[in-house]
This record gives sequence, structure tokens and C-alpha cells, in this order.
Amino acid sequence: MPQNNVACEVLKTLKEEVASSNLPDKENLSQAIDRLMAVKHCDGRRR
Repeated sequence: MPQNNVACEVLKTLKEEVASSNLPDKENLSQAIDRLMAVKHCDGRRR
């Protein structure tokens, strides 16, 4: 599904932005993004 690919790209970009930020709760954000990626079945496809 193309829509799912878009969601995965957005999540990947968001994860990179969070990782390079200095937000106080970036670990929690990163884990939340991981969970969203798992729900969307993003991980394991293109790495």
C-alpha cells in the first residue's frame, strides 16, 4: 500500500529528527515512534 510507505517515511524522518534533537524525553519519543513503525509494519523492509 503506497499510503503505508508514506507513513513509514514520515516516521523514519521523525525518528531521525528526534535522535538528533536535545529534547528531554527523546528516549520515550523514540520508543513511541518504534511502536508506531511496528504497527505500520515499517521495520525490516528497507534497512
